[in-house]
Parts: sequence; C-alpha cells; structure tokens
Amino acid sequence: MHPSLAGLADLLDGAIVLTGSALLFWFALIEPVARDTSATVASRVVSAAYPSADVLLVVAVAQLVLTAGARSFAFRALALGAVVLLATDIVYGLETLQGT
Repeated sequence: MHPSLAGLADLLDGAIVLTGSALLFWFALIEPVARDTSATVASRVVSAAYPSADVLLVVAVAQLVLTAGARSFAFRALALGAVVLLATDIVYGLETLQGT
C-alpha cells in the first residue's frame, strides 16, 4: 500500500471510532447531564467534559491497537489500563445519572 494511503486509512479508522464512540457517549452520558436543569451550568459543563475526554481516550486506544507494530508488555499494559479507566468512568457516569 502506498504510504500516503496507509496514513489516510489510519485517519479514517480513527474518524469511524470517533463518530461511533461519540454517539454512544452522547446518548448514554453527555446528553442527560446537559439537559439536567437542576444543576448549575458549571456543574453540567464539568460533568459533560469527563465523558468527552473519554471519547478522545477511546480514539487514542483504537489508534494504538489498529496501527501495525510490535506489541510489547508496555503496550499491553497501557491498553489494558486505558480500557479499565474507560470502564470505571462509564460505570461512575451511569451511577451518577441514576443518583446512586
């Protein structure tokens, strides 16, 4: 494959992951927080910023995993740590929305 096409393929992979994860996070976590009129504006902005940052983390991990290269122990540990962080952030966000 031509080197410029390989870069374009990586960019498209990232865009696909970004779009899919952004939609999931929006409907599950961000939109309910944004519509909560009982909270202050600052509280809603901060509460929406964390899932938004998680979307960027999903894209970064996807780029790491989808890009060709050696998979060392450090790579696996970094990917596992990011996945655990995402899982705990999602659980925390859902529990916060439910009030528990």
